Amino acid sequence: MRKRKEQNSLFPNEWDAFIAALKQLRNSTSTRNYDYFTEIHTHHKHRGQAHEKYTFLPWHREYLLMFEDALVLIDPNVTLPYWNWVTNPEIPSRLADAAEWGVIRDMNAGDRISPKRKDDVELAMKKTTYAAFHDRIDGPHGAVHVQIGGYDRIARRPIGEMADIEKSPRDILFWLHHAYLDKLWHDWGEANPNEIPVDGPLPHNRVTARFLPTNSFTRTTRQVLSISDLGYEYE
Repeated sequence: MRKRKEQNSLFPNEWDAFIAALKQLRNSTSTRNYDYFTEIHTHHKHRGQAHEKYTFLPWHREYLLMFEDALVLIDPNVTLPYWNWVTNPEIPSRLADAAEWGVIRDMNAGDRISPKRKDDVELAMKKTTYAAFHDRIDGPHGAVHVQIGGYDRIARRPIGEMADIEKSPRDILFWLHHAYLDKLWHDWGEANPNEIPVDGPLPHNRVTARFLPTNSFTRTTRQVLSISDLGYEYE
C-alpha cells in the first residue's frame, strides 16, 4: 500500500527521490512522459469530465494515480506527496524556485496561501451531500490555482501556468495541490460513507462511464471511490 505523505513531513532523502523522479519524467523521451500528462489536461479540460460537477474529483483521482504510477516506474519508493496549504501555507521550499521548473508564478518563496482558504475548507467539510461538498471545495481549489499563478485583471488573462486551466499541470505544484483535494474528498467521504457521486444528466457523467480520454483512462467513477482499492492511503 502506497502512503502519500504531507510534503512537510517528507525526509530529505524522500524529497531527493521525488524530485529526481519528476525530473527524469520531464526529460524522458517516452510517449508517457511529463508532457503526455499535461497534454491530457490541456485537451480535455472542458470535454465532459475533468471540470464538471459530477466527475471533477473522481476524474482527477484517476489522473493523479496515473501520474504517480509513472513516477513509481522510475523509482518504486516514490509516492505523490500532498500539500496541505491550510496548515502549511507557504510554497514547499523544495519546489519554491519557479525558474527551476520552467514556470511563472505570482507567489514567491515565503508568500502564503490566503488564510481565507482555511474557512473555505472547514465549510466544505461540514457539508453532508456530495454535491454540496463539491460545490464548496471547488472554490478554494480555484482560488489556490489563481493565487499561485496570478491573474492580470486589466488584460483579463492568467499570468502563470497554475492560473491557466490549460497549462496548470506544467507547474509541479499542481500535483501536490490536487493530491490535497483528493485527501479532503477521502476524509469527507469517511465521515459521509453513503454520499457518493451520482449520475449526471449526460452519458459521460454516469458513474459507470469510462473517464475521458478513453485511450488514456481505464476506470470509471464507481471504480475510484475507494483509495484502498486503488492501492494507496494518506498519512
